[in-house]
Amino acid sequence: MGGGGASTNGSSRNCSGSGSGSGSGSASGSGNRNSIVESQSQSQSRSQSPKETSNFKEEEITPIHNNNNDDGIAVQGRDEVEAELKLSFRNNIPRVLEEEAREEEQEQEQEQEQEQEQEQEQEQEQEQEQEQEQEQEQEQEQEQEQEQSKRKRKSRKRKDKKSRSRSRSRSRSRAEQEQEQEQEQEQEQEQEQEEEEEERKRRRRKGRKGRRGRKG
Repeated sequence: MGGGGASTNGSSRNCSGSGSGSGSGSASGSGNRNSIVESQSQSQSRSQSPKETSNFKEEEITPIHNNNNDDGIAVQGRDEVEAELKLSFRNNIPRVLEEEAREEEQEQEQEQEQEQEQEQEQEQEQEQEQEQEQEQEQEQEQEQEQEQSKRKRKSRKRKDKKSRSRSRSRSRSRAEQEQEQEQEQEQEQEQEQEEEEEERKRRRRKGRKGRRGRKG
């Protein structure tokens, strides 16, 4: 035991051969503890290199310290690192899905707005067409009323002339009556020609308006 006590120094890494088995075991265990921890930390840092940790950056990995370790160095296996990376990836999935859903909603809203604008434009065009048709119908009705009133006035004038000529003819001779009748006939023919000419002009105007409406 005396020889073993001399060789069991804390700073010595080798024990003497003359020491007992218990003495040499305690000396080597206390002397090599720091070297074991250092080798474990070096192997751990190599296992956490970017090549072996998928596509994530090295600074994204948060080391987990073991409180039972005297030096406070992170001791973590490769399986634990991969599990942590998978967990962080799963945590990011809901955020990515929310962003995609938000983008889809915005696109749908834009499409709906465009469809509504197109529908409004179509409705406005239809309203304009209806207004134009109503205006054309009103113009045609006004023209017809004007023509009817003209015809009534002319027919009234002719009747008045005939009645006046009859009253005068009673007091005049037969020759004068014949002349008056001829004049009246000529006047009636002239009036009929004028009416026919006005009717042709009216039809021409109506045809031009119809062509303009179709072009528009």
